[in-house]
Amino acid sequence: MATTVDENSINELKDGEPIIRFEHVQQSFNDNVVIPDLNLTINAGELFVLVGTSGSGKTTTLKMVNQLQPQSGGKIFIKDENITDIGLQELRWNIGYVLQQIALFPTMTVAQNIAVIPEMKGVKREEIDATIDRLLNQVGLDPKKYRDRMPSELSGGEQQRIGICRAIASEPPVVLMDEPFSALDPISRTQLQDLVLDLHAKRHDTIIFVTHDMDEALKLGDRIAVMSEGKILQVDTPTNIAQHPANQFVEAFFSQSVAHNVYDVYVGKMVMMGFSVATLPDGHTAPIDISSDKTLGEAFDDLAHCEYLRVVDGDRQLGFINAQNIVNYLSQRKRDEDENN
Repeated sequence: MATTVDENSINELKDGEPIIRFEHVQQSFNDNVVIPDLNLTINAGELFVLVGTSGSGKTTTLKMVNQLQPQSGGKIFIKDENITDIGLQELRWNIGYVLQQIALFPTMTVAQNIAVIPEMKGVKREEIDATIDRLLNQVGLDPKKYRDRMPSELSGGEQQRIGICRAIASEPPVVLMDEPFSALDPISRTQLQDLVLDLHAKRHDTIIFVTHDMDEALKLGDRIAVMSEGKILQVDTPTNIAQHPANQFVEAFFSQSVAHNVYDVYVGKMVMMGFSVATLPDGHTAPIDISSDKTLGEAFDDLAHCEYLRVVDGDRQLGFINAQNIVNYLSQRKRDEDENN
């Protein structure tokens, strides 16, 4: 007999506590093993990114969470509940899903699309209407202008904003995002990445985000899992992956994305672009000075020994940087290059 998801119990999880666990999970298609033995824990409140090349198993991993592709073996848990013991409808009602293809219902208005899951769950009409207006405002779309529009009247970026609204309309504790911005133009993509970060900061939900783009992973992820051939090669923070790749594949994958800039971009340029802080946060020190003509590679080396560096130009203090500042700078530089190409 299927059990139900204890949504209140999941929402009561504190940030950092395990919410999703893969234990010796396997996936096969027509006797072809695509995921041999996956063990992974995703914590409540984190934006967790699965990144890898095509065929690495990242989307398959994502789809096993809401059982769009049931695993061939092993167990997946939401909190402490085996997902195979949960009714499929109940499971999916508590997991938002944003696809690359957007997939809004074409014969339904914007408001009707957003209302789908709340209506299925029996939420009162006035609450649904208030949610629609609130979410449209949060994603930068005026409810008066957009409520009654059809998907065909929207740009790709606008459609994906509605897709995000639909995915979070019922306040699910977990949201899955499967390469949601890869088909969009660079400007829309950057705007929606920023939107996801903003909504996540406000909602403290758990997001599992799939991408093939290391820049996107570095910008969004609290932690990143790098996948290849159905295996996880490294799970770590963006900074640690940039500084300490687990093997040559991870290092090469990172280098294809942004690391080619490390040795030809200067810290001084980063300071001028604003990717630094003027004063240190309380309780922090910057025991090492770095000249503004040093490379970011040299800065990364020094940051292995302390959290912040003081950037100087002769006797003049320019600012302070940490490893995350550098990662953010590299991601922004790559986006700028893409837009100009």
